[in-house]
Amino acid sequence: MQKTNYLSAVREQYENYPYPYRDPEDEKKRIVCGGLDCIAKINHYCYGGKCDFKNSFRILVAGGGTGDAAIFLAEQLRETNAQIVYLDVSLASMEIAKQRVQIRGFDNIEFVQCSLLDLRQMELEKFDYINCCGVLHHLKNPVEGLEALKSVLKNDGAVAIMIYGKYGRTGVYQMQELMRMINDDEPDMQIRIENTKAVLECLPETNWFKKAELSFFKPNKNFKDMKNAKLIYGTSKNSDVEIYDLFLHSQDKPFTVLEVYELVNNCGLNLVDFVETRAFYRPETFIKNPALLQRIKTFPIKYQQAIAELITGTIKKHVFYVSNQTSTIADPNDFDNIPLFYKPFSTSQLYDTAKDLPNGSTLEIGIEREGTAKIDLGKYTKYLLKYIDGYTSLKECFELIKKEKEFEQDKPTDREIYHDFRKIYDLFNLMDVMVLRHQSVPAFKMSYSDLQEPVTRKYNQEVLI
Repeated sequence: MQKTNYLSAVREQYENYPYPYRDPEDEKKRIVCGGLDCIAKINHYCYGGKCDFKNSFRILVAGGGTGDAAIFLAEQLRETNAQIVYLDVSLASMEIAKQRVQIRGFDNIEFVQCSLLDLRQMELEKFDYINCCGVLHHLKNPVEGLEALKSVLKNDGAVAIMIYGKYGRTGVYQMQELMRMINDDEPDMQIRIENTKAVLECLPETNWFKKAELSFFKPNKNFKDMKNAKLIYGTSKNSDVEIYDLFLHSQDKPFTVLEVYELVNNCGLNLVDFVETRAFYRPETFIKNPALLQRIKTFPIKYQQAIAELITGTIKKHVFYVSNQTSTIADPNDFDNIPLFYKPFSTSQLYDTAKDLPNGSTLEIGIEREGTAKIDLGKYTKYLLKYIDGYTSLKECFELIKKEKEFEQDKPTDREIYHDFRKIYDLFNLMDVMVLRHQSVPAFKMSYSDLQEPVTRKYNQEVLI
């Protein structure tokens, strides 16, 4: 089969500027972790907390780029018989991914060079899980792309998707239009990049992209202020790659919340949930007027989320799961579930902070990238923080709390304790740090340092996490 089912300009870009920039040698000392592909999170949102990822679990990474998703998934599933298929149109990107995989010693990743639009003709065995991040918005017809993914998805499988948000990238799309005007019919890709760098250096503070610049670029270690910082458009090796992908892409179709729902529904799939910056999809995060909020809360959930998106104006990408099924999220009402912090987060520190605070006081917890979480301490909150360890089920937590000396004479009911647990769960789940795993499923290896340690030890390197 001749694999030409893609936009030629898109392939040309990724052959010349494989994305994202990765040095394979870095695999010896660090792992790139993507939150969407954390198996604890996949299990919670897509499999009701009851998936152990065994029995030849099949994964497709559709648009694998330089290998981040395939490698992170493979590393988490290293001790299983999971099968991973990496697919991409770019041979240059694939070569980098292959080098990274070789360094890590994986033998369960199959590499296929083609477009995801070719999937229907490939006669592949269907997949349990598909990663498609940063791809659909680069297709001429995203619906056709999602339908192709659905054609190779098992009935109980799920797809992880990241597509660009329209409003949060307003400045980017103004910059793209600006560079189309300036570069016009310039055929040389490197000259287009140099022109873009020159424009970036002279943007006034009134420019919409300039206003949001720091939310797109990560400063270098010597960063002091925007005027003197080179950021990614300086002299580093990855700057050209980033600039072309952000400002010079030939096909970039952003989505609003309502357009996300339309895309998913047109393909006969169900949107499980948005799973990053979740608070920004909730009107109550911003609206404090009770009467107005009461009115908005009568609207269908997708309209509530669309309203919140317009209010915040900062959602640059929509990150979500879709499924053939409904009701795939683990149920906090099932006391056989185990609550766990799936990101590096110390519950012992929370308990140490909370144990001496009086009931009714407020505990504030700083969470990286998510802000500050505030939780009112109920009668059982501190004890829940004591026993939530990623291994103890809710049922077991409740029994341990009942044995605490404070409750010897007046033992609480499960529902009384659950009331305080639900406050903890709702807050930390909203802030993208807590999920559930059924007690029948063994614990997952989630520490980034634990995932990287075998590779680092092999090459006698220092772990960089």
